Amino acid sequence: MRMTLNPDSKKTQRSNTSATYLKLAQMDSVKPGPMVLDYGSGKGHGTLILKTHWSSTVHSYEPFPDGNPDFTHIDQIPHNCYDVIVCFNVLNVIQGHGQRAMIISNLLNCLNPEGQAIIGVRTVQNVAAFTKTATSCGDAEWEYPNGSFQKGFNKEILESEVLSDSRTRIQRYIKGLNPLTIVITKGN
Repeated sequence: MRMTLNPDSKKTQRSNTSATYLKLAQMDSVKPGPMVLDYGSGKGHGTLILKTHWSSTVHSYEPFPDGNPDFTHIDQIPHNCYDVIVCFNVLNVIQGHGQRAMIISNLLNCLNPEGQAIIGVRTVQNVAAFTKTATSCGDAEWEYPNGSFQKGFNKEILESEVLSDSRTRIQRYIKGLNPLTIVITKGN
């Protein structure tokens, strides 16, 4: 299966995620390591925060750039390289379980063997609060008149998505970031 990205996903890029990135950068429980990837960096605000607060090399990936990400195509990102991958609000805008499974696989491919991916998503309640102009597609999914898409998550849905790749190991949940944030690692 080939990854198909919806170009209207760019319409969901937000500049108000800076507070979430700042909280992450200041958490004692998150040790960034020397190589960090901001996967789905959007406008790049979060990448700048991580570069400012962590003494790491921070790269960014965004297929619909509104700025200057390091990578714009998934095949440009080195495999087995990153100690930490931050992936905030990306799974919410990817339509279809198969496409989200490919994102998880890509994250695991980019992690080094001891690395961890921090995945934050909007919950069903968060997404439902902004659906006045949206059409329900069922299963906590909505399409908007501008062509964009949002999926809401709960713990069970998120675990089902991240466990779609047999290499995934759930390490823990992080409270106080995105409404729902999970840390995964790559098993053998």
